[in-house]
Amino acid sequence: MCIESPTHVLIIDDNLGDLEFLKIILETDEFVVDMTDNPIKALDLIDPEKHELVLLDIDMPQMNGFNFAIELKKKVDCQRIPIIFISGMELKDHIQKAFQVGAQDYIQKPIAPFEVIARVKLRIQQARQLKQLNADLFTNKHFDPKKLKANEEESFINKYFMILNDILPRLNLLKEQKMSWSHQKKIIDAIENDLTLKSSIVTQKMKHFRLSISEIRIVMFLITGLSSKEIAQSLGLSFQTIKTHRKNIRKKMGLTNKQTSIIDCLLDLK
Repeated sequence: MCIESPTHVLIIDDNLGDLEFLKIILETDEFVVDMTDNPIKALDLIDPEKHELVLLDIDMPQMNGFNFAIELKKKVDCQRIPIIFISGMELKDHIQKAFQVGAQDYIQKPIAPFEVIARVKLRIQQARQLKQLNADLFTNKHFDPKKLKANEEESFINKYFMILNDILPRLNLLKEQKMSWSHQKKIIDAIENDLTLKSSIVTQKMKHFRLSISEIRIVMFLITGLSSKEIAQSLGLSFQTIKTHRKNIRKKMGLTNKQTSIIDCLLDLK
């Protein structure tokens, strides 16, 4: 994946050794690095016009990484800057908390240089794609998806699927089992390839059922094979809310046989 230079990254970690190590890793790959051991100062240091990603530790004395992420997301112009947590904490609750406060990824220490580079490039590329999507969709301040003409509907839905590319790869990190980065990367690639292959088919047929944006989003998660529980975790919704959405989707699609899956119906539709 190609990242244009210069690409600025901000690193926040109270461990000076880790700071220097990460700086060397990124600068070797031609990133421009700013760094600080103080997350409070980092809130003033970060520049949304310059920094394209934040690498963030969790356990810091002045302010922990979770609270920093929450404060950063309060800044409207910083809300779309991707955050990658890098921490030695391996508890599932910490990993889930990281995503709940707005992180796009989580890397466990000890640090593997190739893994850091791969994840940083992936998240920056996705952030740029999302930024371009928003620019395309909302150039017109009067844009309203509900008022799209029939011939525009499919184009809008196709663009909406691009947003999911910013969400889907991180879902694998919510799995209970541990796996290597190479294994995780294979799963990420498989999900993205599967989406690319199937979305062109599904988008042709989705409009027949007049699904809402939320329902379309859930259908696309279902395509990847995620369970209702995993979808609820990733979207920050309750399990019951996802069940209700799935029930409404089945009703709109006229699926009365519980043995017939939503995805099979869409893919089999002539």
